[in-house]
Amino acid sequence: MLCAENMGKLIVNERFISIQGEGYWVGTPMSFIRLAGCPVGGGNRICKDYAGREFPCDTYYQGGDTMMVDELLAWCLAMGLNRVCITGGEPFAQDIDELLSKLWYCGFQIHIETSGTLQPCDFIAKGTLSKNIPWITVSPKGGFNQKVLIQYAHEVKWLVHVDSEFVEPLKWMVPIHKFLQPVWDDKYKQNVKLAIELVAKYSQFRLSLQVHKMIGVL
Repeated sequence: MLCAENMGKLIVNERFISIQGEGYWVGTPMSFIRLAGCPVGGGNRICKDYAGREFPCDTYYQGGDTMMVDELLAWCLAMGLNRVCITGGEPFAQDIDELLSKLWYCGFQIHIETSGTLQPCDFIAKGTLSKNIPWITVSPKGGFNQKVLIQYAHEVKWLVHVDSEFVEPLKWMVPIHKFLQPVWDDKYKQNVKLAIELVAKYSQFRLSLQVHKMIGVL
């Protein structure tokens, strides 16, 4: 686990205001906190999809500034939006219990984007968020844990690429909202075509496009 030197601190890659560009909440304004660190790419900006195919990560998540949790909370309050998305990298590579607890106490709607490769933090696993459970989006990457999907995910975004074999959805994939999302690379048009074909074949899925990239925002 990636750790800041002292309790109450997190290593933050960036923070910004934008719309959610993918999945169920597309078009919804949120405050985004991108945390540093990810166990999937090995530090070289190479990611792996669920089937093990390597592709360039579109986020430089290794670097970052050490920030106090209270600093992040104050920033979220100052932004004036009621939804906060914790993304990465891999958010569960750091201890985010305190951040989630304080965001919840202040009444924020919390979203977490994870690769599904690490077990969620204690605050989520123990169910202490009561009625204000974070919305957890899993985009399965190499080494993802099926248990994370089954127990915690509200939505899953399955990456689609023409060079990666699509594994037929399994019965254990139970999140209510399921999306197929074409990988944004030099074969994007082919990936989109394949994703549309798969959505037509598997009716439980919908198409997810990275709208924020299309309109040129973070």
